[in-house]
Amino acid sequence: MWSMSWGSSPVRGLVPARMFVALALVTLLAAAPNADASGGNMPVGGEFTLTSLAGPVNLSDHQGKVVLLFFGYTSCPDICPLSLARIGACLSSLEDEQAAQVSALFVTLDPERDTAERMGQYAGFFHPGIVGLTGDANAIDDVTARYGIPWERKAAPESALGYSISHPDTILLVDAEGTLVGEVRGEDGSEVLRSKVLELLTPRG
Repeated sequence: MWSMSWGSSPVRGLVPARMFVALALVTLLAAAPNADASGGNMPVGGEFTLTSLAGPVNLSDHQGKVVLLFFGYTSCPDICPLSLARIGACLSSLEDEQAAQVSALFVTLDPERDTAERMGQYAGFFHPGIVGLTGDANAIDDVTARYGIPWERKAAPESALGYSISHPDTILLVDAEGTLVGEVRGEDGSEVLRSKVLELLTPRG
């Protein structure tokens, strides 16, 4: 369930240590007794605080709603536009009452470049309901580790930005109680995302 498909997006510097730290934390978290229904280990997820164009945002601010959580960056040429378009299409397909119960958060993996203003403008291009989030490097490392998002920034001299960021195209699903409950990969398509969101919105008897 928690295997992720990866991609590399051309985007100044090389930060190998951050990748190792994130992977080490993911490994430690995966060793914890937190298994999904299929028997595999899933990341623990949990509360975080990052910054949006409107100010600080906590995951708990969205308690009572289904949350779509995606990690990427605004200079990404392929994975992020496609994934955000899928999220936007999903939100647009919902009835107003359903959409009011869903939040979408886009977390940057490039906090040095992606300011709150830049994230807000970029996310809003795909749907006004998508909130762009940034933070300092430590905050990003923490949230990516706890949500099981492996990523790597590496030099790419041939690109205009001088670096690239490899990251999965996975959209994470957080239920109304704030629990990380699933994921949708790029290969799954928009209808799968919509179906999973509707499933989480359906009251359980």
